[in-house]
Amino acid sequence: MTGEQVTEVLKKGNIRLTPQRQYIIEELIGDKTHPTVADIYKRVHAKYPNISRATVYQTCSLLTSQGLLREFKVDELSHYDPSLFPHSHGICGKCGAIIDLPCENDPMEVIRFENFTAVSSEVIYKGFCSSCKEK
Repeated sequence: MTGEQVTEVLKKGNIRLTPQRQYIIEELIGDKTHPTVADIYKRVHAKYPNISRATVYQTCSLLTSQGLLREFKVDELSHYDPSLFPHSHGICGKCGAIIDLPCENDPMEVIRFENFTAVSSEVIYKGFCSSCKEK
């Protein structure tokens, strides 16, 4: 997700880029931590105290519905990923870090179903990050 992508998609959809949405988008662009709504709210609220948790949640939902943000669940908790290139995620069993893992090809191109139309897929690996593995 880049700032230009967001602006273009929102304009095409006649969706206003409010200051609150701009704050949230700026916080997400380039983020590699796979934050939850609570994480995003905490960071944005520290800079802009008038923003609400509902605004953060609604903006994440809007960006996800517009294809600008990926949502995936870990232990029933939604995490958000601004990286739109095909990739999987690795979750460290010790520190809980979520790490982008490269895919050789798009998983959607590999799986074909006779009686089902897939619109997305996600692969999550569980193991240990390099920092925890060394300890």
